[in-house]
This record gives sequence, C-alpha cells and structure tokens, in this order.
Amino acid sequence: MTDAPTRTDEPAIGPNGKGPHAPERVKGYQAVAAIYASGVAAAGLLVARRAPTSSVPAATTRTQAWSDVALVGLSTYKLSRLLTKQKVTSPLRAPFTEYAGPGGPGEVNVKPVGSGWRRSVGELVSCPFCLDVWIATAGAFGLQLAPRATRFALGTFAAVGISDLLHFVHVDLEHRAEG
Repeated sequence: MTDAPTRTDEPAIGPNGKGPHAPERVKGYQAVAAIYASGVAAAGLLVARRAPTSSVPAATTRTQAWSDVALVGLSTYKLSRLLTKQKVTSPLRAPFTEYAGPGGPGEVNVKPVGSGWRRSVGELVSCPFCLDVWIATAGAFGLQLAPRATRFALGTFAAVGISDLLHFVHVDLEHRAEG
C-alpha cells in the first residue's frame, strides 16, 4: 500500500452529518491546531528573547542556511516515517489508530479511530505528510534554540533516511541483475 496523497470523493459533510468538515471533526482539528499554534508561539517567544540586540551587526545574527533546510528536510522525512509507519512505534499510535494492514518494509498501515480530539490525533499520527509540519517546525526551532544538540539529533535521522534509500537502491539493483 502507498501512503501517497489520494483524492477522495468524501463530501465536506455527507447526508449522515459525517465528513472532514462535520462539527465533531472540526472541533478535534481545532484542538490539535491550537496545540500546534501554542507551541509555535511559545518557541517563537523563546527565539525572540534570545535574539541579539540591535547593537550586534546584522551579519552575526543567526539565519537558516540551505544546509540546515536540507538537514531538517531529510530528518523530517525519516522521523515522520518512523512515527507514523514503523512497526516499532505502533504502541505510540495504538490509542488513536487501528491496524489496517502491512505497509512497506518494517512498516504497517493504520487508520484513525474514535471521534473528536482522539480521531484528529489519530489522523496526525497516521499520516507522514501531516506530521511533517510538526517535525519540521520543531527542527527549525531546535536549530535556533539548541543548535548543537539539534544538529546531532537531526543528523542521526537524516543519516538513517539516506541509509534506507541506499537499501532500496541495493534491492532494486539486485532484482534487475536477477531479471
């Protein structure tokens, strides 16, 4: 099964009052969005408080380098796959999801369960594309607030992501050589 975005014909609110815009689901989405926004605001305040004063030349202020963007991107990919798909993290998803079948190597597919806030969290922890925003935001703020420790952690996940890619290339080359 693939986790690529798919288009569904699910109506905004169906005849039975269900769908992604049903009032019960919207409240859950609002709660999850409020948690995200609160975290971003708190981290933003921390970064602002630690920003250099205006007496420091602009050239010495921290900006986001392209290497940091690549590091956050690679590590976000791997960490979102780990949290949303890997078998080993199933216990973290279990309160919000149920097993829906096997996935890629070492992965499972799950679907959200419940209603309201529980279902919204289930949708978040079962969708790597949804969780990417949270992880990338945390990585970007981490680089501002604790760059050394964050680079170490992000570098580790980026290296594992590259390793995964090499495993897939290796298997593909083996299959081509056999066939």
